[in-house]
Amino acid sequence: KNKDENTLRRVRTPAVETGSTGPSCSHSRDAQIMSGTPVFRGTRVPIKTLFDYFRGGHTIHEFLDDFPSVVEEQAVAVLELVKHLILTPEDMDKP
Repeated sequence: KNKDENTLRRVRTPAVETGSTGPSCSHSRDAQIMSGTPVFRGTRVPIKTLFDYFRGGHTIHEFLDDFPSVVEEQAVAVLELVKHLILTPEDMDKP
């Protein structure tokens, strides 16, 4: 590909970056990294891997032990982001 095609590709598929703190800084998506698969920021560890660990009956600490490039705050922030995407404010108030 020529330089102009690469530039256009980056413009069409920007990294997901909506802030510098909180859940948005825990992950990124960039066409240049893992073909655009959402990963923990600063790593090549797909977010999906965390959920695969949970599905397999593993704990967050087992995941973090196996992927030391991911810090606990990143994993928790991703879980918080998913929680806020799925639950309504009314759900959050229920015991």
